[in-house]
Amino acid sequence: MLRLMLSVRPVDKVMLKNLFFYVAQYGIRFLFPLIVTPFLAHVLMKDRFADFAIVNSCIWTSSVFMEFGYYLYGVARTGAVGEDRHALAALVSEIAGSKLLLAPFAAAAYLALSGWTGVLIRQPAATLIGLVSVLGYGASFAWYFQGRQRGMFVVLSEGAPQLVQLMLLLSLVRSPDQLWLVFTLQAIPPVASLGVALGAVMSEGLLGRPSLSTIRRSLSAASPYFFERVCYSTYTSIMPSLIALLATKSAVADYAIGERFGTFLAGLTLPLTQATMPRVARLAISPGGGWGLSVGLVAFVTGVTVALAGAAAWGAPYVIDRFFSADFGAAGPVAQIFCATACCSSFGFSLANFILIPRNRAKIMFWSSSLALVFGLAAQFALVPRWGAPGAAVGRLISEGTVALVMALASLSLWRAEKRRRAPQLPAGADGSPEESWAAAESTASPKG
Repeated sequence: MLRLMLSVRPVDKVMLKNLFFYVAQYGIRFLFPLIVTPFLAHVLMKDRFADFAIVNSCIWTSSVFMEFGYYLYGVARTGAVGEDRHALAALVSEIAGSKLLLAPFAAAAYLALSGWTGVLIRQPAATLIGLVSVLGYGASFAWYFQGRQRGMFVVLSEGAPQLVQLMLLLSLVRSPDQLWLVFTLQAIPPVASLGVALGAVMSEGLLGRPSLSTIRRSLSAASPYFFERVCYSTYTSIMPSLIALLATKSAVADYAIGERFGTFLAGLTLPLTQATMPRVARLAISPGGGWGLSVGLVAFVTGVTVALAGAAAWGAPYVIDRFFSADFGAAGPVAQIFCATACCSSFGFSLANFILIPRNRAKIMFWSSSLALVFGLAAQFALVPRWGAPGAAVGRLISEGTVALVMALASLSLWRAEKRRRAPQLPAGADGSPEESWAAAESTASPKG
C-alpha cells in the first residue's frame, strides 16, 4: 500500500503528510468518544442516555438537508479544480449560498423529527440547543479544506474543538438532569470549526455573492449525493428514533452502544479518503485513469477493517461487561453485528470514493441507496418490534451489504468498460488481466505536479 502511494509522483509527500493529520483527527473524533460514551451512559443512566441518542439521531438526520451531499461533491470538485482561484471562488460561493438557502429546511426537519419522537416534549432545553449543532454541521466548510489538501488546518479547526468538548464533558457533567449541558458542550465543535473556516475562506477572498442560477446549478449537480445522504440517514442516523417508536427506549440505548463499535470501525476509511481523494480525482481524468492507486486503496481499507472488526467482535462482550453497567448487557450481540456491518460499509464507501465518484459515476448512488433503504427498512419493521436492538442491527447490516454489492458491481462494470476502451493501446503481449491493464494504464499516465 505504501509503495502504491509513494509511486504516485510528485505529490506523494503531500498525501502522506495529510494522512498523518487526518489519522490524528480520526483519533480525536472516534477514539475519544469510545472513552466518553461509557462515562455518559453511567452518568445519564439508561433512560436519559436513550434521550441523548434520540436527540443526536435528529441532529445528524436533519443536518443532511443543509449539508446536501456537498461533503462528497465539494471535495471531488475542489480537488479537480486545483489552484484555479476564479473557479475556486465560484465553487465556494455557490455552495455557501446553497447551504444558506437550505438552512430553514434543515431546522424545520429537526423540529418536526424531534416532535415526532417526543423528545422535544421530554427534553425541550436539550433539544432546542441541539438545533445549533444542526446548523453548524450543515454549514461546514470541511469539504473545501479537504479538497485543497490542508490536513493541518482541518485538524486544528475541527479536531481541537472536539477535544475541548470531550474534556469539558468529562469535567462538568455530573447528573442525569444535565442533558442540556451535554448538548451545549456538543455545539462547541461545529460552531468553532465553522467560525475558523469562514474566517479563513473570507481572508482568501473566495466568498462572494452567488446568483440564483449558480445556486440552482450547484443544487442540481449535488442532488445525487444528497439523495444518497438522505437514504443513508434514513437507515442509519434516524434508527434510534425509529427504534423508540417500534420498540422501547431501553432498546435505543443498547443500539447506541453497539453502533459505537461499528462507527469506530467504519470510520477507519475516512483518514485515507480525506488524504488521497483529491489526488485520486485528478488521476481519474488523466490518460491512465489511476486504477492501480484506486484498487490498492480499496483493498487496503477493506483488509484493515476486516482484520480489526474480527478482533472487535471477539472483545466487544468483554468491553461492554467491563465498562458499562449490567443494564447494557444486551448491547454485546448488537456490537458484534455492527462489526460485520462495518466491513460492508467500509468496502462500499471506499468503492464509491476511490473508484466511482472520481470517475463521475455518482448517479449509481441513486440505485445503491434506494435499494438499501427499501431492503433495510423492510427488515427494520419486520425485526425491531420482536427483537429490538439486535433486529435493528441486522436491518442495518442488510442495508450496508446491499450498498456494498451494488457498488462492487458498478465498479467492475466501469473497469471492464474502460478496459475495452483502452484495449487497442495495450502493449504487445498483455494478457488482458486486471494487473496487466492497470499497469499499462498507469504507464501511459502523465501526472501533473
